[in-house]
Amino acid sequence: MQAIKDHLAAVDKTGVGFCEGRVKGFYEKCGFKVEIDLIERFIYVEREKSFRNTEDDCVLYWDGSDKFVEKVLSMPNDKLILPRPPNW
Repeated sequence: MQAIKDHLAAVDKTGVGFCEGRVKGFYEKCGFKVEIDLIERFIYVEREKSFRNTEDDCVLYWDGSDKFVEKVLSMPNDKLILPRPPNW
């Protein structure tokens, strides 16, 4: 996790992932932020049908200078459409 965080910091990019609630403390100890209520806003659309992540409980992230996740959190009614099939 340290290597991922170091890479994101070096390239100044935001990184987003998903995890179970029972392990969120691990990611927080690694320096990532974790949001519990954000998971339901990520959707994948295929042939007019929407899919949501039902396997994980939390979104973990490292926010780059673009402050992407901060912006997402400031717009609580917006959905986040994933551009490719997710690995859920």
